[in-house]
Amino acid sequence: MVNQNNPRYIYESTDGGRTVYQRISGCNSRTKILEKNKDSIDYKTFSEITDIANTDPAMKDILDQLFTYWKLKYS
Repeated sequence: MVNQNNPRYIYESTDGGRTVYQRISGCNSRTKILEKNKDSIDYKTFSEITDIANTDPAMKDILDQLFTYWKLKYS
């Protein structure tokens, strides 16, 4: 039985993570939540990500890792 107040989500991808779908555990219908394309991330999206990192420790850790990688590889 699915708890509508606190559903458990399952994330699926059939193409190695290029397209990601979300569905509630126990349900068959799913929603596409991510579709990567060949374009680079746009400034607006990156700006939103950095804003979120101010209050989301996991996002901050990921951005710190990205910065370290960039620093080591490109500077």
